[in-house]
Amino acid sequence: MEARSCWNGLALVCALILAVGCGDVTSSATTCEDISCGANASCVLGADEVPACECNVGYDGDGETCTDVDECADNNGGCDALVSCTNTDGGFTCGDCPSGYTGDGTAGCLDIDECADGTDDCAAVGGVCTNNGGGFDCACDTGFTGDGLTCTDDDECNLGTDNCSVDADCTNSVGSFECTCIPGYAGDGVTCVLMTLTPDTGIVSDTVTITGLNFGATMGAVTFGGVAATVNSWSDTTIEVVVPDVFPGDVVVDVTPAATAAASANFTVVLPPKVYIHAGNAILNSNNAVVVMDFDPATGALTESANSPVEMGSTTAGWGGICAEQMVIHRATRRLFVTSEASLDVFDIDPTNGDLTPVPNSPIAIATDGYGVTVTDAGDRAVVTGYSTSTVSVIDVAPDGTLTEAADSPINTIGGSTHSLISSNGAFLYANSSSNVASFSVGATGALTELGTSPLAGRGGSGWTIHRRPNTPQFYLPDGASFEGLSYDSVTGELTTIAGSPFAGSGSATGGMAFSPDGDRLFVREYNNTTLNVYDLDVDGVPTATVNSPYTLTGAVNGGDACMRISQDGTYLIVGADNGTVAVYTLDAAGAPSPVTNSPFSMTTTGTDSNSIATTW
Repeated sequence: MEARSCWNGLALVCALILAVGCGDVTSSATTCEDISCGANASCVLGADEVPACECNVGYDGDGETCTDVDECADNNGGCDALVSCTNTDGGFTCGDCPSGYTGDGTAGCLDIDECADGTDDCAAVGGVCTNNGGGFDCACDTGFTGDGLTCTDDDECNLGTDNCSVDADCTNSVGSFECTCIPGYAGDGVTCVLMTLTPDTGIVSDTVTITGLNFGATMGAVTFGGVAATVNSWSDTTIEVVVPDVFPGDVVVDVTPAATAAASANFTVVLPPKVYIHAGNAILNSNNAVVVMDFDPATGALTESANSPVEMGSTTAGWGGICAEQMVIHRATRRLFVTSEASLDVFDIDPTNGDLTPVPNSPIAIATDGYGVTVTDAGDRAVVTGYSTSTVSVIDVAPDGTLTEAADSPINTIGGSTHSLISSNGAFLYANSSSNVASFSVGATGALTELGTSPLAGRGGSGWTIHRRPNTPQFYLPDGASFEGLSYDSVTGELTTIAGSPFAGSGSATGGMAFSPDGDRLFVREYNNTTLNVYDLDVDGVPTATVNSPYTLTGAVNGGDACMRISQDGTYLIVGADNGTVAVYTLDAAGAPSPVTNSPFSMTTTGTDSNSIATTW
C-alpha cells in the first residue's frame, strides 16, 4: 500500500501535523471506498480484510504505478507458433492461422491435408501429391514426365527405357509398360525362352511335350487351335499334353498358366501316314475297292493295312485314263473322295489310325461314268467327270458328310471324252477334251453357264486329265509328247495360256503328274515307260527342267497309267503300276529320285493296279 506524504503547505500546519505524526494514510481505511488506486489498478481486500491497491491483469507495479506487461515476450503469449502475437494495453491478441491450416491461432492451428481431402491441384493422371505443413507438393509419378501439375505418360517402349526381353513385345500403358513374350517363347516378358513342342508335327492322340519357362506350378490350360487338350502333367518348365481332335493344318498351341502370362507356339496337325490306292486294271468290270497301305515316314516303306482293302459301293470302277484324278483327299475335312463308274464314294478318315468310314449316305449314284473327281477348297462340293459322255455330276457335301446331287446335275459340258476341274472357290468349272478347254460358271444349284470366252480352242490335252498346281489358279494337261499350261482368273473365270505353252516332254507321251507340296516343282512321268521329267515352276507357271532331268525310275514297272504322288513333306515320290505294286523313291533337293529299300511294294489284293493314288503324309 502506498504511504502518502504530507502536503508542503503551510509550515506551521505541517509542523503541527509532523509533531502529531502523519503515518499511513490507508492505515485507518476499512473499505475500498476509503481509498483511491492508481491507473490500471484496482482495490482488493486482503486476507485480513484490509483494502489495498493491486495492478490489474496485464500490468505490473505497486498498485499506484502499473506498467503494461508484454505477454508476447513470453512464449509468444501462448499463441500457436505459426501465428503472430500482438501486445495490447493490458493484454494481447493471436493472429489468424496461415493458409493451409485450420483453427483460431489461440487454441492452435491444425494442418489441412489437401492430398487426402482432394483439394490439391496435382495432375489427375500421373501426379503424386505429398502433404506438408500448410501446403502440398506435386510431382510426377514414375513413368510420367512433367511438373506435377501436368504429367505426360512416358512411352518406355519407344524411349527404350523398358526392360523387356529381346524376344518379347513391349506394350506401353499409362505410366508403365507390359512385356509379353512373342509367339513361340514363354516367360514373364523380361525373361523369355523358346517354347518348344516335341514333336511339333503329329496326329490326333499323339503325346506332345512342351518346354518353356514360367508356366507355374499350378496347372493351367492348353489348347490346339482353340480346342482344349488333355494335360497329362504340368510343371514350371515342362507340360505334357495329348493332341485333341483338330482337323489337319497348322494350328496355334496356346499355353495359359494359372497365374502368369500366356505363351504360344505353332504345331502342324497331320493325318496318319497312309497311302490309298484305287484298285482296278484300266478296263471296266475290274475290282472296285480302296487298298490302304501303312506308310513309314522314316524309311518310305509300305505295308498293307490290316483293314485293307475297303470295299466301295459300286462293283465297277471308272476308267482311269492317264492317271485320272479318281481319288482325292480333302484334308481340311479329313475325307477321301473316290469315283466309280456309277457312283461317288466318300469316306471319313479316322484322325488316329487312318481307317476309312463311309459318310452317312455314301455312295451316291452318279449319271457319269466316274472318270475323275475334283473338290472345292471348302470341301462342300465335288464334281465327277464322265469318260464316255460329256456330262458331269455335281455333288454337294454337307458338314456331316451327307451327299446330295445338285438340282441341275448332271450337266452337259463339251462333246467327247472329258475331265473337269473345279476352281478352288467353286465358282468355275473347266472341262478338257482333246481339242479344247471349255469354261463355265457354276451356280448355286450346280447349273453351268458357259463363259463368253469359252472354249479355249487348240489347248485341250489328249490325256484328258487336268492337274491343278497347289496354291495357284494354274493347271496343266498332258498332251501327247508335250503338256499344256493354263491359268484362270479367280474373279472372271477367264482362261489364259501360260507363256511358252505347250511345253515339250522328253518322250512320246506325257502321263501322270505330281506337284511338290508348295507347288514350286512339277514331276511328269512318261506314259508306258519309266522316264521322269522334273521341272521348277516360276510364279507365272513357266516350267524349267532341272539340271539332270529326265531321270529313270529304277524299279518302277514299265507301263501303266503313270499315277504318282508326292508325300506332304516333299521327301518321297510314290509311283503306281499295273501289276499290283507301288514304288517309293526319296527325292533330293534337286528332285532326283532314288528307290527306297525293298521298293516296289506289293498289294495283297490280287488283280489290282493303281488307277489313282492319294497320300495323307
